[in-house]
Amino acid sequence: MKTTADVLVTEENRTGGILVVTGAETVPANPVTRLAFFSDAACDRGPVIRRFVEWFNLWGMPLIETRGKEGAFERAFTMTVWPAVKPKGHGPQTVPETAREIAALTEVLNERKPRLIIFLSCYLWQAVNTEAALPLVEKSLGRRLDAGRRISSTRLAAYEQHFERARILALPLPSKNTTDAFVTALAQPVQRFFKAAGLASVMKTDADAERAAEFLVLDREASIQCIRAGLHISVEKAAALFESLAGDVWEKDAAGRLLLKRRSQ
Repeated sequence: MKTTADVLVTEENRTGGILVVTGAETVPANPVTRLAFFSDAACDRGPVIRRFVEWFNLWGMPLIETRGKEGAFERAFTMTVWPAVKPKGHGPQTVPETAREIAALTEVLNERKPRLIIFLSCYLWQAVNTEAALPLVEKSLGRRLDAGRRISSTRLAAYEQHFERARILALPLPSKNTTDAFVTALAQPVQRFFKAAGLASVMKTDADAERAAEFLVLDREASIQCIRAGLHISVEKAAALFESLAGDVWEKDAAGRLLLKRRSQ
């Protein structure tokens, strides 16, 4: 199995780091020859990983890509290719075959004990949660605490999930369908995901992105429709939930505009 051999082992990712899991078809056939940190732009990990690294700019928490300038955040990442061979079929057809390879993934989980796991394909994440794979996963990560919560409101799905000893983020495979607009819409839950794992002190957040939060204006009707679609409830119930967030999440300014309420750090 092609594993994490081409990502430099550091104090930050040796154990308790961030593990990126991607399929065999997403990386170059020939492994890189020089050890490098995950986001090093001089190391060719293929267009999927390159695009994934770019997503962090859209999330307001850019990854350093220049060798010698990386910090603790960049050094916390490592990567594994799973499964080692692309399964037959497409989409959900690949899930059962991928699940049968779970032992290879849990070998990495047991060795690196990541606190955060990011799947670059929701089908990989679905395989982990199958009846066949889950018992082995729970031996590595502890008891599954939830079945996963959707964090995207569009056709493309993204999820977060919690185990006793790790948090999981399941994202669509970077492609032409994962537009900048889609990725940017995930910024808040993704930042929350990283901060909840205790990584706020090493994340390099974009100062302009942080200040931009002061100028966001909410669209009440669009928000209600997203709540309705995401929770599968009536418009009336969604509107009531939106209003219940007044004062905690949003507030009105003097001009009557709806603004995100700033929270103390």
